[in-house]
Amino acid sequence: MPPSPGIATRKQRAGVFSGWMPPLDGLRGLAILMVLLDHFGQGLDRHDLLQHLIKTVAGLGWSGVVLFFVLSGFLITGILLDASGAENYWSYFYSRRVLRIFPVYYFSLLVLFFGLPLVAPEVAHLTPRPQETLWYFAYLQNWDGVLFDGRGQWLVGHYWSLAIEEQFYLVWPLIVYKAGLKRLPQVALCGAAFCILLRFALVASHAAPLNIYRDTFARMDALLLGAFCACLVRNPGWVESVRRYAGWMWIAPVLVINLLRGWFLAPEVQGLGFTAAALAFAALLLGTLLTMDRRTLLQRFLCSRFMRTFGKYSYGIYIWHIVVRTLLTKLEVRTLHSELPVLLSIPVLTAASLGAGMLSYVVVERPFLAFKSRFQPRFAQPTMEEASPGMRARVHASSN
Repeated sequence: MPPSPGIATRKQRAGVFSGWMPPLDGLRGLAILMVLLDHFGQGLDRHDLLQHLIKTVAGLGWSGVVLFFVLSGFLITGILLDASGAENYWSYFYSRRVLRIFPVYYFSLLVLFFGLPLVAPEVAHLTPRPQETLWYFAYLQNWDGVLFDGRGQWLVGHYWSLAIEEQFYLVWPLIVYKAGLKRLPQVALCGAAFCILLRFALVASHAAPLNIYRDTFARMDALLLGAFCACLVRNPGWVESVRRYAGWMWIAPVLVINLLRGWFLAPEVQGLGFTAAALAFAALLLGTLLTMDRRTLLQRFLCSRFMRTFGKYSYGIYIWHIVVRTLLTKLEVRTLHSELPVLLSIPVLTAASLGAGMLSYVVVERPFLAFKSRFQPRFAQPTMEEASPGMRARVHASSN
């Protein structure tokens, strides 16, 4: 069915770097697999050669969240730029964000804070105290240690990144609306530079490393660099000048993240390292986008069913993977009187987390996502002065 008059799709407004791009699902899959390996591989023994090798790779997993931030900044900024000038700019963006993010997030809070303690009271101490749960409902949980002491966060400790993204979504649409595509790249780069200066100031003032790690203003550089990428790919001249090098951009994260492995709370990494990791993943993102028309090894890997499956369900997997690990570990101890060997538990927990993410998608996410199609950007019909010469000629011909 053709779009209604005044309705424009993102694909029409931004060419091939808009709408659904299969390799980006693969990048999401890569990000969530990095997070899972980091969290599930903490019991690996460095004295065993095989486990040492796996733990070396798992040491890169902390940066999976950085990749998520870069992707989010790119996609959200692209949506906002493509909707600029729409009559329903605000309601279009926020309605679709609410449908995408809120249902499974708030459902998980109800389950973990109120349901789980009733059916499994032995894990109640792994969730925040009742008076601290309000911060989670307000998306302010990343400020633990500042607003509250943050004890009992085991099952929801990873929710800090969700809070940073939501706080970013709250103000970024206004900045995009005011700056426009022409000034937005400078805004994004200046914002990223501010993050570096802020982190150095926090390190110099001996702020707690974990507080810096979860500080919205200190970590939004990855989101801003993703936003900068969204501006770059909307510049045809830049795209054509860089496309010849795109096939090698994947090397950047391989080198940079390997150098930063396991040191994400070290002062020198918190100063410049977070931005270096974000720049490396921005290079990977751009390399992925600019080679979508080629059958490179990277494209085949990211577009594989395995990677795209993990990418499709990555949000639910991220939400549920810690509670999956906790409950399965307790089940193993009850039934086997010991935990599974770590080399067996990693694939078991990964598969179980994927299953939880798929179930969450079908039961909670998909019913709400079905309503997203009702919210499309509405653009006013162009005036004769704004219309292209071809359109003006057709209007003139039809009037005669």
